[in-house]
Amino acid sequence: SQDDLLGTAKSILLEPFLQAKEPLDFVLPLQHQGKAAGTLTISCRWFELSSQAPRSFPSPVARGPSQLLLVVKLNGICDLPQSYKPPFQVNITCHDHHMHSKKSSPPGQIRPVADEVADIARRLQRAKHSLQDISEITGLEPQAVKLAVAQDCSESFAKAREQSLKEMSATHPEFNQILYKLLPWTTPVSQAKVVLTLVDRSDKPISKPIAKPLSAAVGSHIEGGFALNGGGTLNAKISTT
Repeated sequence: SQDDLLGTAKSILLEPFLQAKEPLDFVLPLQHQGKAAGTLTISCRWFELSSQAPRSFPSPVARGPSQLLLVVKLNGICDLPQSYKPPFQVNITCHDHHMHSKKSSPPGQIRPVADEVADIARRLQRAKHSLQDISEITGLEPQAVKLAVAQDCSESFAKAREQSLKEMSATHPEFNQILYKLLPWTTPVSQAKVVLTLVDRSDKPISKPIAKPLSAAVGSHIEGGFALNGGGTLNAKISTT
């Protein structure tokens, strides 16, 4: 179970580690209750204070394991064609560094509209106005019009809301997520692009990747609406610290 003692290595000589000028592997025998309990393999390297970076290290990396924090904020997508299959995911690449978002979810804010507006929407529907006409007259999104027309009956509103959630999970998916990745400021990374690829539930790309130079986000940020060539807009922000 968690935190159980499985074995210990005692009386380890330090001298071999002091001679490890390059990364070396060491195998330590373990004991538990006086019996052999397997081995532990470690890799180590001895560092000394020096004004010169080790020759085997790229000079930018020698200053530390990372010099840049890439931050990608994903809000959601608007007006995605309904033919695509949710949930969606955004894969993010910068040079040979990768991360990905969580699966998308339906919009969280689907609520009844003001009774006065809902009453206007129902009267317009009874007058045989189209959904688009009612949307333009009331200023409501088409999905909100459907809910407004149904909200005088709790059962009808519940059904309309369920259908709206199903449709909007495809057309207006949300991520509401901030992703982070530590990057070394090497030449390949400094010249790389941050690439955002939207994929469907089968991990199939559904739009041409969005590619933005990382250098444009250093000390600044890149913010969209990023248009997707298959339709729709990805609301995201790329920045660094």
